[in-house]
Amino acid sequence: PERKSVLVEASALLFADIPGAYAFLDRTYRQPYGFDARNSSLGTLRTAGVEVVDLPAVFGALPAPGLAEEPWYEPADTHWSQRGLHVAADAIIDALGWERIPGVYAVREEMIQRPADLAKLRSPGGTDGDRPKEPCLVVADAQGRAPAARPGSAEVLLLGDSFCRIFEEGEVTGAGLRSQLAWRLGRPVGLIRQ
Repeated sequence: PERKSVLVEASALLFADIPGAYAFLDRTYRQPYGFDARNSSLGTLRTAGVEVVDLPAVFGALPAPGLAEEPWYEPADTHWSQRGLHVAADAIIDALGWERIPGVYAVREEMIQRPADLAKLRSPGGTDGDRPKEPCLVVADAQGRAPAARPGSAEVLLLGDSFCRIFEEGEVTGAGLRSQLAWRLGRPVGLIRQ
C-alpha cells in the first residue's frame, strides 16, 4: 500500500536502465544480447511519458578506463565501482534537471574492501581480507548518518535492486546511489528496494 500511494503522488517518473557487469568484460562497454528488446521496452516507457536515463548509452559514450584507472564496474563483482556509480548518479541528476545544491552534507573519503560477489560465488571459503581496497566518498548528515528520507516524505524516491544496496549496506553506509544523489541534490532521498 505504501509503495502504491508514493507512486501515485509522484510528479514525475524517471527510469534508469542500469547495464549489467557482463557488458564490461574488457573495461569497454559492449552491447549485450537482447539489446533490441531492451530498446523496445525503453521506447514503450518513453511513449508513456516516463523519462528514461539510458545508462548503457552513457557508459558507451565514455572512453574505456585505462588499466591503471578505476574500472566502471567492480572486477570481482556484478555491480558498479565507485567510479561507475558517480557516472550513473551524475546522469540521473542531469536527467532530473534539478539544481545541484552543494554543501548540505559532509563528505569524507573512506577506504573499503572492494565488493566481490562473483569471487564469493567462485570460492565460498575465501576470506574477505584477500580483496583490495578502494576509496569511497561517504556522505553524512549533521548527525553523521547517511542522508535518507522515508519513502512517503521523499521528493526523490528510488525503487531499486542490489544496485541501490551496493555501498549503502554492509561494510560502509552512505556511499551508494541514494547517498550520492542526496549529496548532489542537497536533500535526502527515499529508497524502496527489492
